[in-house]
Amino acid sequence: MSLLVDVHNQDWMTHESLRTALQDLSASELRLYPDIGDPGAVLMLACDRLRPNLIVRLPNLRLIQKLGAGVETILSDPDLGRDIRVARLCPETVSMEMARYCLAFVLNDVQNLDMHRRMQDRSVWRPVAPKKVGELVVGILGIGHVGATVARLFDAVGFRVMGWSRSRKTISSVQSFSGCQGLVSLLSGADYVVCILPSTPATENLLDLEMLRRMKPTAMLINVGRGSLLVESDLVTALDRNYMRRAVLDVCQVEPLPVSSPLWQHPAVCVTPHVSGWDIDDGLKVVSENYRRVVCNEPVLNEIDRDAGY
Repeated sequence: MSLLVDVHNQDWMTHESLRTALQDLSASELRLYPDIGDPGAVLMLACDRLRPNLIVRLPNLRLIQKLGAGVETILSDPDLGRDIRVARLCPETVSMEMARYCLAFVLNDVQNLDMHRRMQDRSVWRPVAPKKVGELVVGILGIGHVGATVARLFDAVGFRVMGWSRSRKTISSVQSFSGCQGLVSLLSGADYVVCILPSTPATENLLDLEMLRRMKPTAMLINVGRGSLLVESDLVTALDRNYMRRAVLDVCQVEPLPVSSPLWQHPAVCVTPHVSGWDIDDGLKVVSENYRRVVCNEPVLNEIDRDAGY
C-alpha cells in the first residue's frame, strides 16, 4: 500500500521538502510522481492539481487529498468515480498568510502609501491624513475556515467587519449576511470587499457587472479565493465607469494570466501571481494522518461534500 504525492510546481514544494515533511512514512509507502511504483498499491493521491488521466492508472485509489483548499478541478475530472473520496487541507499558516496579504493591501490604502510614493517621484511634500480605521467596513465573501481567520484579524486591528456566506454564520464581532439580498447589502456597505469563496456552480461568475455596480465608488475589491468568482471583463468595465475604485487580484480566471489580458496594464488593478497563501507545512500532518485512516478504513479529515463542491 502506498501514498502517491504529485506536486507540479517544484518552486513551491520540492521532493526533498516533501520527504522531510512526510518522514513518518516508509520509503515503500511514499511515492513521489513520476515514480508511481505499483499502481495497484496506491490507495491515496495527494496533489496540488490533478494530472489528466492519472486516476485511471490507479485502480485501487480511495482518496484524493488536495494540497490546498480549492477542489473544483478535481471534482470536474471525468474519471473521478463516486467511490473516490476527496479531501482538502485547512492549514493555519496559509489562512494567516492570506489574512496578512489582505490586511497589507488594505493598510497600504488606509495610510495612502501609494499616493505618497507618487508624490516622492515628483519631489512633493504634502501630508495627507490616513483614513480612520474604526470608520471603515471590510466585507468578506466566504467566512469558512480561511474567511473566519481574515475576519478575526481585521476585527483585531479595529475595522468593522461584515461577512457573507451561503448560510448565515455566527462569528464574534462579524455582521453576518446570506442570500442574494445579503450579498447586495454587503457590497453596498463595504469599503473593502475581500473574496475568499470556493469555486462552485453557485459562485461561478457571481461578481458580474450587475453586482459590481452595487459597490461603493470608493471601494476596493481583493480576490484571493478563486478566479471563477469574477467576470474579468465586467471588472474592467466597472473600474472604467467608476463603479468601484481599485481591484487586487491574486487569482484569475486563467492562470497564468494571459499577456493579452487588459488587467495587466489597467491603472486601477494590482495583479499578484497566486501567492497570498503559500506555506502548507503544518497541513501536511493531515496528509500522513489521512493516509493512515485510509489504510485502516477510518473516516478522513477535511473530507469535502462532493455535491456542494467544498
